[in-house]
Amino acid sequence: MWGLRVHKPSDLADLDRLRADLAGDVDTFNVAGESVVMSIRQANNYHTEHNIRAILFDLGDTLMWEVTEEKDATDVTLRADLLPGAADLIRRLREDGFYIGLVADSRPKSPINVLEQHELLHLFDTASISEIVGVSKPDRRMFLTALTALDVDPADYARVVMVGNNLERDIVGANALGLMTILIHPNDRRTAKPSGPDDTPDHTVETIAKLSDLIYSLDSKTS
Repeated sequence: MWGLRVHKPSDLADLDRLRADLAGDVDTFNVAGESVVMSIRQANNYHTEHNIRAILFDLGDTLMWEVTEEKDATDVTLRADLLPGAADLIRRLREDGFYIGLVADSRPKSPINVLEQHELLHLFDTASISEIVGVSKPDRRMFLTALTALDVDPADYARVVMVGNNLERDIVGANALGLMTILIHPNDRRTAKPSGPDDTPDHTVETIAKLSDLIYSLDSKTS
């Protein structure tokens, strides 16, 4: 059994649609109260202790080049290219025992398609996907869904890293919860200039290589 948990905190009316949309990509659907848990989580314990409690990633223009997306008629991404070094970074983080999560505004199956295409899906511990959660970033529920799935105590939020390319969504939402924020700015499709303290990232990088160096530097310093 391997790696992804997705929670939907409300609106069970769409459960059948979600089952159909994600058929074959999840191991079980467990319904309890107002939670839907799709679990294909590894049974073995492959995590090790780190100063960084978990690393959350956006998808588009963070790990995946948005301009390369090939979509079907329902706007589901079928395949796309990754930023140079993105796959290697995810594999290295998993090999080194970090908890890894995805927090993405997306159709439910788009991240699964892209991550499976690049053989990365099983390396993620959890995913918070907007059309499943029912809200989009910067809504705190997008981040709390992933944090809860990873069993992160609120006292440890400052030890969680959020990496994204969108100041208004990724940085604002993560800053509001006290996460460490990294803006990745690989192109000029979105601004890298904050408008105020709410959307000011703790760090900014332009490439995956610099992101990798930064993550490991933060891990050596975070207490």
